[in-house]
Amino acid sequence: WDDINDRVCQFGGGGSGNNAGVAKNNFIMAPGYIIGSTVDQDDVRYASDYGAESGTSMAAPHVAGGVALLSQLYPYLEPEEIVQLLFDTAVDLGDAGVDENYGNGLMDLDAAQLPVGTTALVAGSTVDGAKFTLESSKISLSSAFGDALSTGLDGKTLAVFDSYDRAFTVDLGQFAEAAKAKFDMDAALDRFGQPDTKTQFDLPTGTSVAVTTSGGIQVEAGGVSEDARAQFGRDTGFNSFSLTQSFGGSAFSASYNVDPRTQLGLWSEDLVGEDTIIAEDAFASPYLAFVEKSWGTSASVPLSPTTSLNFGAFTGEQVDDATGEDSRTSAAMAEFVYRPQTNLRLGVEFGGMGERGRFLGAETSGAFSTGEETWTGYVGASVSYALSTQFSVLASAYQGFTRAALSEDSLISDMSTIRSESFSLGFVGKQLFAKNDRVTIGVSQPLRVASGTATLDTPTGRDLAGNIISQSVSAGLTPTGREIDLEASYALPLGPSESLTTGAMLRMQPGHTTGAEAEGVGILRYKAKF
Repeated sequence: WDDINDRVCQFGGGGSGNNAGVAKNNFIMAPGYIIGSTVDQDDVRYASDYGAESGTSMAAPHVAGGVALLSQLYPYLEPEEIVQLLFDTAVDLGDAGVDENYGNGLMDLDAAQLPVGTTALVAGSTVDGAKFTLESSKISLSSAFGDALSTGLDGKTLAVFDSYDRAFTVDLGQFAEAAKAKFDMDAALDRFGQPDTKTQFDLPTGTSVAVTTSGGIQVEAGGVSEDARAQFGRDTGFNSFSLTQSFGGSAFSASYNVDPRTQLGLWSEDLVGEDTIIAEDAFASPYLAFVEKSWGTSASVPLSPTTSLNFGAFTGEQVDDATGEDSRTSAAMAEFVYRPQTNLRLGVEFGGMGERGRFLGAETSGAFSTGEETWTGYVGASVSYALSTQFSVLASAYQGFTRAALSEDSLISDMSTIRSESFSLGFVGKQLFAKNDRVTIGVSQPLRVASGTATLDTPTGRDLAGNIISQSVSAGLTPTGREIDLEASYALPLGPSESLTTGAMLRMQPGHTTGAEAEGVGILRYKAKF
C-alpha cells in the first residue's frame, strides 16, 4: 500500500499493480512504499546499511509484526483468530466488503486493539459464562437511595469482553443511575387541591358500593353509620371501586385501585387531609406507596370502646414513569389503634411488602439483576392529639427492613439487609380564619435508606484458560445527604362549588444528596364547578 499517495503500489507484476485478485479472501493491505529498512551493504544506491525500500518485502513484515504484537497482547487467541481479527478491523477500501482490488482492506492495528463486535459483561467464572450487553445492564435506584450506589461505584472499573473474549476496562459507575432529585411537579398538581369524590350507594343489607373519581359530585345514601365509615377509612384514588359490608361497628371491604395508605394510620380518618399536602408520603406509610393499581381487601374491627384493629392485603403494580413498564407488588398490613381519650389517637402499624424484580423501588437488569422476589417488613407508629376543637398535632415514623433476593447469573454477589426510615411532624388548624378552612404545617423526611451494603464480584481480566479474574467491590447503599421537607398549606372552601388551596414547600438536600441546592415548590389551585 502506497500511504503517500493513498493507493495500491504501482510496481511489480509487469506493471499490473499489487491487487488481491483471486486471493482476496486471504489478502490484506499494509504499507510497502518507501519504507525505512536495512539494505544490502553492496548496493551502491545507499551510503550506509539503512535506506528506503518498496515492495511486498516491506509490506509483509508489517503484517508479521502486527500478528506478533497481537499475539503478545492476547496470548490466549489462536493464530487463526488473530488473522481474522486483522481482517475484521482492517480499513475497508474500494467496494464494501472483501473485493478483488483490496482484499480485506488496509491493516489497522489501532482498531485491532479496540473491542470488536458486541461488548458484553460476563457473569460467571469463565468467559463462557452468562453474557449481557452493556445497554441492558443497569442499576436504577429509587429516591430512597439518593446518590448512594452511583457515588460509591464512581471511579471503580471492571472488565468487559468483546466477541473475541478479550478484556477491556470500563467505568463501573456508569451502570448505576441515581434517582432524579427533581421534584415531580406533575404528580403534585394531579393530587394537590384535588380531593377525590366518592359516589356511594348503600343497600338495605348493610352493603355499600362506592366509586371514587377525581372531581364530580358526591352522592350519599343511608345505611352505613358515620362511625363505621370513619373506622373503615376513605376510599380514594382515580377511578377506584369498593364493595363494603358492615356488621355493627365493623366494616369489611373489597376494592380496586384504592390507595392502601388510606386504610391505616393518619390518612385513614381525615386527620391530615392528604390532598393539601405537597410531600406525597408525609404522615403515611411510604412502603404502601409502592403498591399501585391494586386489588385489595381491608377491614376495621372495634375490639373495645378504646381499641380497634385495621388490617388489609393488596396486590398491584409498580409503574416506571420513564419506561411505562410495571412489575407486581403486594402488601399486607395491620394497625392497632388505641384511644385512651377522645382527643388522642395512638396507632402501631406493621406489615410486609413483596416486590418482583425490584427492591424498595430500585430496578436492576442484565449483569446486575437481582432475584425475582424481594421482601420488606416494616413497623410504624402514629399519634394525633387534638389540643382543642381547632388545633391538632400529628406525628408518624416508619422503619423497614428489606432483604433483596440474589440471582445466580449476576455480578451482585451479596446484599446486606437494607434498613430504611421516614418520619413526619405536623400541626393542623381548622376553622381558623373562615368556616371549614384548614391550615397544615409539616416537616418530613421522605423514605431514606439508613444502612445497607451491596457487594459486587467485578471482572478485571482473564487468564490463558479463559477463567475470569475478578475482585470484590463493596458499596454503601446509604445516600450522602438527608432530605428534609418543610411545608405549609391553606385550604379554603369558597362555596358549594368553589375552593382555593395554596401551599409552599422547601426541600433541603433534595434527593438525599449532600450539596444539592435547596428547592422551593409553590402551588395555588382555584377550583370551580359549573
